[in-house]
Amino acid sequence: MNISPTAKNYLLVWGAIFLYAVIAAILVQLVILPYLLPGMHWGHGMLIGLDSPMYHKLAAALSNKIATDGWGSWELRPDGQAPAGISAIMYVLTVPEPWTLIPLYAAVHATTAVMAVAIIRQFTQAWFVPLIAAAPLVFFPSSLTWVTQPYKDGFTILGTLLVVYSVSQVLVKEVKWKEAAVLTLYFFVGCVFIWIMRPYLTRVVMSPIIAVLGPAMIALQHIVLQRSGQPTANFRQVAIKTSTIAVMLVAMYSFPNSGGAAKVGVKTATGKCSGVINIRENFIIASPNARSGVDTDIEFESCADIIAYAPRALIVGLFAPFPPEWFKTGTLPSYTYMIRESAMEMVVVYFALAFLPLFAWRNRMRFDMWFIVAFSVAMLLILTIVIPNLGTLYRMRYGYLLTLVALGVAEAGARLKFKTDK
Repeated sequence: MNISPTAKNYLLVWGAIFLYAVIAAILVQLVILPYLLPGMHWGHGMLIGLDSPMYHKLAAALSNKIATDGWGSWELRPDGQAPAGISAIMYVLTVPEPWTLIPLYAAVHATTAVMAVAIIRQFTQAWFVPLIAAAPLVFFPSSLTWVTQPYKDGFTILGTLLVVYSVSQVLVKEVKWKEAAVLTLYFFVGCVFIWIMRPYLTRVVMSPIIAVLGPAMIALQHIVLQRSGQPTANFRQVAIKTSTIAVMLVAMYSFPNSGGAAKVGVKTATGKCSGVINIRENFIIASPNARSGVDTDIEFESCADIIAYAPRALIVGLFAPFPPEWFKTGTLPSYTYMIRESAMEMVVVYFALAFLPLFAWRNRMRFDMWFIVAFSVAMLLILTIVIPNLGTLYRMRYGYLLTLVALGVAEAGARLKFKTDK
């Protein structure tokens, strides 16, 4: 069996990141927490202050129930938590310890790295640039949360990158029906990963964004190329692209918006934009004393209030935590560590985002680039509006913000490569 050089490179990336993730998880769970940082160790390799201990307890209880009553008692989201349902399967097949999950979460992280590299390689044939561009997403210390602990974010980020990659490929390539089918499969698998962990993201949040951006990018690309006198896609290509995105949307919208974690359900605004208002207020009500709250004093009463807050939300989504917050002390040692960790990461984020406008200008005729940027920004905006808690937002926005960071780093890397090649 002959494997192309490109496929070999992707396999090397996958293997290297898988090995890194396995070693990191083993060290954290079995060495660092129990022996070097026992004050931050909950037990079983779990970090105090995170949701992972809760997932472990739910999974252990469910695995015991399965052992007694059979597989018919298994559920995907016990108490609304999918990581517990997935962990329970591994616990039944092996032993009820989180270290049994290390290969699974390492494989998810390695596949995420491959997808990040694949997205950047749309804009360059060199391997150096996409490798360094993907590095922040793969190696930021905060990613160790879902590499070394059972968590939702690894699956969600992988699903997001699969969705972004498949749609952007449809936009940029001359797609044949067979390719369209493969890309639709990637898209569907990405939706499955997202839906398992956060079902509301697929149908309620992502599908309207893609429904607007997908056809808009196809139409704009045709208009711009036509006005500039360049060749435009023929009717068959437009039909394939439009049909593919339509099928993707049907697939995404087919996932039920149910099965998530229990909601607080205190705020009961009605009318237009009531869903956004209720979710935001419920976050505030659920954690009235949260030190990571952001703009919790701002209340929404109407759609106009949400629109007025949007510019501020975009700033928070892109740049928070701001420098004055980098030196605060958390209520737990693990929280203080996360604050310092986020400070180091935000330095890289600021650097990368400074290059993002240059990347956009250099690729201004690439409508796949505009889709990636617009989709990421739209998701950041929505999440920041509804989640006034920076600790939660930091994880939830990771896949979208780090995609923009990857584009910025790609531009910096391309410029560095150009200078060294001269």
